[in-house]
Amino acid sequence: MILGMVNQVGEQGAYWVANNIIWGILLVPSLALAEVVKRDVANSVDAVRLNTLIYLKCTVCFVLLWLVSIPLWKPFLTQVLQVGQAETVLEIMLVQTAFYIVFMFNYSVLDSTIKGLGVTRYMLYQSIVVDVVYYGVVFALYKAGVVQMSLLNISLIFGGGMLIDMLPTVWLYVKTLRNHNIRIADLVR
Repeated sequence: MILGMVNQVGEQGAYWVANNIIWGILLVPSLALAEVVKRDVANSVDAVRLNTLIYLKCTVCFVLLWLVSIPLWKPFLTQVLQVGQAETVLEIMLVQTAFYIVFMFNYSVLDSTIKGLGVTRYMLYQSIVVDVVYYGVVFALYKAGVVQMSLLNISLIFGGGMLIDMLPTVWLYVKTLRNHNIRIADLVR
């Protein structure tokens, strides 16, 4: 749905460049951490108790690196990549930064712990909430003429999906930990 909207406003090039930088550079440490979390937790449930605080601290470091890199984005876009729509790409990246910060914690720590513990059916529940309910409502509002498509609105809609995804994730994360006799207080010792 998001890609169709981006194509409709004619900014697919800028959106594609922004997302490639985000996913191909900025999120790489966080995505790698997600794999480590899944592996550690799959090998031993004790990794949840022993390592979650470390995983969260790593994610904070990745967020700080992301934020510190912001002043370098424009020179990178204009001088290294020589992007013609550098201002548009920069705007997309800046708008989506807060949403991707939420995503880093959500995906790297919470989702990956759930997956590592083998409770993958919970990912289906999240997908239903986000893909069917949230994006279904957005699409209905768009079709009714309530939501107008612009690059900013599309970025906000996509980011909203990441925020909405966090809600069931937190609940399912706590539920998963409880099912494994782990309390949240056990994670911060």
